[in-house]
Amino acid sequence: MAQRQFEFGHIEEACTTWGTFLDDYVGLSSARGDEHFATMRKRIAPYGKLRAARELQERSRQVAGMKG
Repeated sequence: MAQRQFEFGHIEEACTTWGTFLDDYVGLSSARGDEHFATMRKRIAPYGKLRAARELQERSRQVAGMKG
């Protein structure tokens, strides 16, 4: 869902949806989840000026550390 929102230019909404994904991702161990996580991080990287993207980037770093 988040990827579709992102493709339509709804960046903040996508960040919110990806945040929900991160809630679940912490407890997942799957290649598909890892792919979604990597895609999310790649796509939001250029949007660091948006608060929602910065917050998601920070949270994704925390989750990566927990999974790492």
